[in-house]
Amino acid sequence: MESIRNNRRVLSVPVEHKRKIRGIIHDESATGRTAFIEPEPVIEINNDIFDLEQDEKREIWRILKELSDTLRPYTPAMRQYLVLITQFDVIMSKARLAYQMNAEMPKLTQSPSFGTEMGRHPLLYLKNKKIGRETVPFDLKLHGENRIVVLSGPNAGGKSILMKSVGLLQLMMQSGMLVPMDEISEMGIFENIFADIGDSQSLEDDLSTYSSRLVNMRNFLEHADGKTLVLIDEFGSGTDPKMGGAIAEAILKELNERKSYAVITTHYSNLKMFAFKTPGILNGSMLFDQAHLAPTYVFKAGRPGSSYAFEIAQKSGLSKKILTYARQRTGKNETAVDDLLIDLQREKKEVEDKLLEMSLRENQLEKLIKSYDELHRDLEYRRKKFQLEAKENSLQTVTRDTREMENWCGKYRESQNIEKAKDLAEKCASKGKPPRRPC
Repeated sequence: MESIRNNRRVLSVPVEHKRKIRGIIHDESATGRTAFIEPEPVIEINNDIFDLEQDEKREIWRILKELSDTLRPYTPAMRQYLVLITQFDVIMSKARLAYQMNAEMPKLTQSPSFGTEMGRHPLLYLKNKKIGRETVPFDLKLHGENRIVVLSGPNAGGKSILMKSVGLLQLMMQSGMLVPMDEISEMGIFENIFADIGDSQSLEDDLSTYSSRLVNMRNFLEHADGKTLVLIDEFGSGTDPKMGGAIAEAILKELNERKSYAVITTHYSNLKMFAFKTPGILNGSMLFDQAHLAPTYVFKAGRPGSSYAFEIAQKSGLSKKILTYARQRTGKNETAVDDLLIDLQREKKEVEDKLLEMSLRENQLEKLIKSYDELHRDLEYRRKKFQLEAKENSLQTVTRDTREMENWCGKYRESQNIEKAKDLAEKCASKGKPPRRPC
């Protein structure tokens, strides 16, 4: 059987017959049962093939060298063309992706801000588009006084998706890409964007889940300022709820004092209450359909959300006995805090809406008063102008009538003088005397 060894054609021969064939033994099989022999008549042919292969390599090298010498003077231009083609390729890729996502160019602001209208998670939107599923958009504004959103709500309700959407949309926009949101959206530029998402535990660094998160929080606080966007998932989790919630509240307080922008997700009631009482921090929730025990993926700003742990557990199929025991162990106070906070937030929102409505009405009233004053001044001006024009017209009429009367009087006097002259001439002619001019 023919084979290849050391780039030469050989025959595979049972080892007991290798002495029967004159030639060069190149190798043996791993078992030692087969020898690979280059027969003597083939040696010359293999040598010729080797020489031809070397000639081919030398010819290829010669052609490449001549080609390189020819192109070497154009190296600077080729480098420029490479940069230009790369730029065109990047622009074309951005354009194709923007077309697939129905992306728009938001309005850019000088100061850091995030004002999304009808925003969508880019990857989720592309995935749902392929299968014909609708992606629920969200509206989120982080500017002015409200810089931090404490996002709560049920598990698998879309909290993490919304938080990741904020980070992805911001990074895409700052990378010069169009983003899947309405064109009336307004976005600013952040100098720092920090994210703590997922589990960063490490055996090599002796870091547990919670200690790794504390390391991240320390790094965030070392660099956080008014031009920083922070994204934290499941804030405060990983340790005792009371202690973890207290530490998380302290970190949240520090971020707020540094005027940083943030979107964080949590289930802790103390963080919801802190957001309710603290200016600059806004509660937000992902709505839950209690009738069908299903998330709606709709974001609602201005109110906290319940975790709906018992409802989700019931839907997952846990027995009634387990849920009853869990409710008894939880007690009424724990669930009452969320209910009370939701009621307080709703009442606060109603008061804010009424104040906003009153402010709008007050502005409208001021505009009406201002418009009335302007109309009154305009009417007074027109009235005086009308009076002056009326007097001027009457004077012009009297002057015109007087001139006409004088003209008629002049014409009458002329006609009277002509009549007298005719009578005098007739009298003189009858007496034979020339007419004299009366004295």
